[in-house]
Amino acid sequence: MMIKNKNLKIEKFLQQFSHKKALLRKHRNAINALLNANKNVDFDSLFPENPTKLSRSKEFEIQDQAKQAIKNCMKELVQRKLSGTTIINYMSSIKTLFEQHEIILKPNAWKEIKSLQTQYGNTFHSMTPTKQQMQKILSNADALEKAFSLTMLTTGLRPIEILNIELNDLHLKEQPPRIVIKTINTQTKRRIPNIYITEECKIAIENYMPQISRYVENKKISHLPNTNINNNNQSNKLFPISDVTIRHRWNKLLKNSNLNEINDNGKQKRHIFNLYTLRAYFRTYLNNSDLAEHLIGHKDISNQYYNKQEEEIKKDYIIYSKNLYIYSNPILPEEITKKGSIEILTDKVKSLEENEKKLNKQNEQKIKKVIEEERQKIAEQFLMSQNGCTLLKTGELITFQTNQNKKTILYKENDKNNSKEIQNFFNKNRKKLINYRNFVQEQKQFIKTATEQYKKQQNKK
Repeated sequence: MMIKNKNLKIEKFLQQFSHKKALLRKHRNAINALLNANKNVDFDSLFPENPTKLSRSKEFEIQDQAKQAIKNCMKELVQRKLSGTTIINYMSSIKTLFEQHEIILKPNAWKEIKSLQTQYGNTFHSMTPTKQQMQKILSNADALEKAFSLTMLTTGLRPIEILNIELNDLHLKEQPPRIVIKTINTQTKRRIPNIYITEECKIAIENYMPQISRYVENKKISHLPNTNINNNNQSNKLFPISDVTIRHRWNKLLKNSNLNEINDNGKQKRHIFNLYTLRAYFRTYLNNSDLAEHLIGHKDISNQYYNKQEEEIKKDYIIYSKNLYIYSNPILPEEITKKGSIEILTDKVKSLEENEKKLNKQNEQKIKKVIEEERQKIAEQFLMSQNGCTLLKTGELITFQTNQNKKTILYKENDKNNSKEIQNFFNKNRKKLINYRNFVQEQKQFIKTATEQYKKQQNKK
């Protein structure tokens, strides 16, 4: 809905933002809400032509009228069930409108207006998504969206801080991977010079980085029509996009994930997770409140005594950042996961791992080898027993069947007298066994590589 023509002073106020379309849209929506809540108020006559010549009584009268108009607007915004952030942004625009026309309300008046937000309705607090919900949201994400989301939920940085990260701020080869933060501190926002990310986030960034030039060259960095794109040099930015664009992309991911609330008509309502819930995810799941508050940039009495050295912060982050992983569980071959009963194997492996921690560290390599062999045996036996098939020590498969005379018949895998049906049965199980052994071999190689890298880091220190 457009602003009514009779409010010429409001139209003149909006014209100064015509070159900033996102800001213009924000102010227009706020003022439309103000006009809808005060249909009988003539704002052109309310705004004084010459504020300096007003009498004291007239000045108080105008302030009272303005206060009541803003109260009416607040009540309507709450009844519309807008989010707390949206209401705050609308109030900011309305405050700017009145102050430009020399109508300045006292701080107590604004506190009274703000109290209506809880008096007439609950302030909206976005929930924190679970790991499973984040997996569902990011299943539809492209490389940029996934890298940005993982960066935010593993660092707790604000969106604008992530958008200011430059390529030369990345130190991905360090352990843990580090990002230099150059954003200046303010009275309310404290930034530490270094922030850390998980290995999972590092991989997402590395997968996305080859596409950066495409966003810079094509200038197609927004899905929104007529979005005001910052023409500054973006070639050195990790994410050469605008704040409006990333918020729009996040809302689109939520819509595609079908996690939005459903109204009485069966249609999706507003999203339940705003972009800042990624920051809340970091604070909630890191499981170390002091470390989280320090890295997230909050400064209050609860964490003012957290003054650990940089090396200690690194060690703490490595330990607790494991809770932030979205895809932490290794994916087993499809043939095994289809069975749906792998819990038996998992419990046995957990028991072995607990025993492993109790053994002497001097025999670490031997212990790992024994456990891996035992793990493989358990898995192979479990896999084969699903269809009554057993694995001999020689690596050969055998099975038993009972005929009509209740006699047990033994079949061996390489027996030439086997029927086609029996041989096909062995072939299928052999394929599953090979797939699982390949998977185990890949996991062993991954552990070996990670161990070597860790030893190199320790030797350097």
